[in-house]
Amino acid sequence: MRNTVYKNNTRNGKSFCDYDYSVRTSREETVKSLLDTAARCKMPTNAYWKKMRAYYDGDHEISAHNSAFAGEQDIPWEAAQSTDGFIHVESQIETKLPDFEFSPRASNDYERAKQREKIARFICDINCLEQKNAINERRLNILGSAVYKVCWDSSVFDGKSYGEVIVDVPKPEQIFTDPSSSTVDGCEYIGYVYRLHKQKAKRIFGKDIKGNQELSDYIDSYKNARYFEYTGDERNAGETGDDTITVTEWWFRQPKDGSETIKSEIDGKQVNVKYSWRAGDIALSILLGGKEIRYIPKYWKNTVCNMFPFVIYSKIPNEDSIWGKSELEAIIPLIDASDRELSYAQMNSAFSSNDIIVAEENALSDDGELDNSPGAVWKLRPGMMGKIQRLGNAGYSQNNQYANSSFWRDIMKDTTGNHELNQGVEPTRVTTASGIALLNERAKNRQMMKKVIKSEGFRRLYELCDRTALEYYDDDRIITIGAVNIGEVIYRFADFATYPDGDDDRAYIPIVDVKIHVGDGVANSKAFTVQALSELIKVPVTPDNFRLVQSYVEMIGLPMRAQICDALERKYGEGESGVPELSHILKEETTDE
Repeated sequence: MRNTVYKNNTRNGKSFCDYDYSVRTSREETVKSLLDTAARCKMPTNAYWKKMRAYYDGDHEISAHNSAFAGEQDIPWEAAQSTDGFIHVESQIETKLPDFEFSPRASNDYERAKQREKIARFICDINCLEQKNAINERRLNILGSAVYKVCWDSSVFDGKSYGEVIVDVPKPEQIFTDPSSSTVDGCEYIGYVYRLHKQKAKRIFGKDIKGNQELSDYIDSYKNARYFEYTGDERNAGETGDDTITVTEWWFRQPKDGSETIKSEIDGKQVNVKYSWRAGDIALSILLGGKEIRYIPKYWKNTVCNMFPFVIYSKIPNEDSIWGKSELEAIIPLIDASDRELSYAQMNSAFSSNDIIVAEENALSDDGELDNSPGAVWKLRPGMMGKIQRLGNAGYSQNNQYANSSFWRDIMKDTTGNHELNQGVEPTRVTTASGIALLNERAKNRQMMKKVIKSEGFRRLYELCDRTALEYYDDDRIITIGAVNIGEVIYRFADFATYPDGDDDRAYIPIVDVKIHVGDGVANSKAFTVQALSELIKVPVTPDNFRLVQSYVEMIGLPMRAQICDALERKYGEGESGVPELSHILKEETTDE
């Protein structure tokens, strides 16, 4: 460590060190040193991820040996390898985003909880979370971990207002955590390093440069190369035509109490903002090419939330590490064994599948020659008919080797708990629908154990969406999002917050007023929707059960669900009488259109 990173202090006669984030130059040196340390500690993890990725991509350990052997023997092809690594990753991808529900702890908080849930769903929708979840699902199975980042981006402009809650999916290779912690909020710092086009960097950070200085003049080019190795990008720092620059987001906990006035961008304008923070509060320093361009001393300024805006989650935990285990780790030796059997079988077939002929000398006539093609005619000398024998080929052993490959594949399925049922293969001995359903249920038991930690990760994701909205959404935006139904009660920010006594002006929004439940999403299909509708239209709708019907319609995601729920609300929400069936309501809505 550099001496400039720390400030040496003495308290009660004992010497200790604090990270020095007091001024810009100190923050740059501190970030540089801590990032170097985090990168060195992460090297074994990066090597582990590289190996897991290689087995998913088909670059197995035996690949180099097969390639070298084929070249030596002038074989114009390479032996095929096992694809089980790819199969086990792809067959366990869950395309449906886990669903969530905000439920109140007190009965009088129901409407507030549902409003916060509605805002969280709005954030998920505008960020195309289902598409981003598909990206993370592969990373989760290949690398063992995936990352979400939820933060406020003040540079986003929707034509009316500045700023929006952005949910991003950084590569795990781009995240550098505190090596001393095995949990996200237990870290003292988390770094996120990525490449950004210089023109986009100029648009986002151009106002942060004082005076008329250009962005290229503000940043020292030599520092850019130093940070390049951490981004996971294969390009060279000095590559011609590379118009990108390294951005480092350094999220850290303030080492001590303090206050400072910083010029910040609010609603597209640069204003002076006074920050007061306590030790442990989350702060952010953004560096371009190693030079600080923006500093936010206190990220959670209006609320007492103290979470890092990252979600690092896994399916298989790795004790004493923030990163989980890959689905492929346990089966890589089995993949290697299967690869060897497949390679031996193919090579044996190539070298020994032709017929072996045993012939006495001079058995063939002068113009005769051995020909192994179909329908060949051999000319022999007189009396030599019994002097030539065909022994067949020596490729019979390859059948056993192919069978051995299937044996290793079965062990892989037992190891991962990902059996043929999950891969769309019919079981051979069970053919009845009830029997297959029972096997499906048993197979899911192994999968459910892996969902415990994953579900906790999504609970944190939805909580961060909720907390970020409470922190940064103003009252007008909350009303715009929430006002869907006419006459609906919309709660403003102050309705969720209480303020502690004293000089602290931060709002306290207790986590206990809302519980977040995460469960499997509903995988809809046309067949499922038709079946559900055929049952639903037979149900008489009454003032006692119309709320249940509304919930059911929302859950199965009908195309006309907004109109149906609105019609139910108009008929029963205002106390109208009558007991029509849902088919009548559908007919009325269609007629109105």
